Amino acid sequence: MPRRRQWSLLSENYQRRLLGAGISREDYEDGANLKKARGHSKTPENKRERVKKLAEKLFQKKERIWGDRLKWDGDRARKVILRGSGKGEDRVNPLSEADLIFLTSMEDQEFGDYITDMDFNTEEYQRMKAAAYYH
Repeated sequence: MPRRRQWSLLSENYQRRLLGAGISREDYEDGANLKKARGHSKTPENKRERVKKLAEKLFQKKERIWGDRLKWDGDRARKVILRGSGKGEDRVNPLSEADLIFLTSMEDQEFGDYITDMDFNTEEYQRMKAAAYYH
């Protein structure tokens, strides 16, 4: 059986923080979820989780747009978004969190047009190459 939490062992500052977040002594001792008091109620615990969620959202968008094409390789597309691939001139860098946010904020049609119309000889294309890869 797990050990029961003891309010009296907490610092006064932490007790005030819990109370300010709406967690009473009784709630704390009964094992209430402390995410809200820790500031994590609406955001993932870390950047890696945020990036993974955005990458999956981008993958689903790509699959909706290009998933029915013979050239489509869903497993490869998913990996490239998160990890990139290749070496040298063929290198595809993984997408940054900021780029993932930018790309996932677009509607499907807008995203498809953006990728299709992109000039392959630009720095922007090199940065966004993982979004276009394997479609």
